[in-house]
Amino acid sequence: MCDKGTVTVLRILWTASVVLLLTRCGSDPAACPAGQELIDGACRTPGGSAEAKQFCAGYEDTCGFGGGARYSSAGVCQASFDSYNAERQDCVVNHLGLAVALDPNEHCPHAAGQSPCD
Repeated sequence: MCDKGTVTVLRILWTASVVLLLTRCGSDPAACPAGQELIDGACRTPGGSAEAKQFCAGYEDTCGFGGGARYSSAGVCQASFDSYNAERQDCVVNHLGLAVALDPNEHCPHAAGQSPCD
């Protein structure tokens, strides 16, 4: 059993931990350091590989940036694409092709890494 002092210290530590988690895990892009953007819930440096730049150029042409279920910018798109594993990259590339050929409204969110490409 903990004494009153130990309980107080534990409550302070727990409260500080919750505040830290809420600060670090928040969705406020202004909370990211200079030069970084909020990407998939984490502050990341935008930019990308040649493959990411090519994918995101096609994404911008077909889907555009901004809006509810889309990448917010080319930097976010590139950093996200480069952070995906090979399977997820294949999925978003395939759905970008489907957006071009069939229906952008249906497939652009998938090409942005949302289900089924999550």
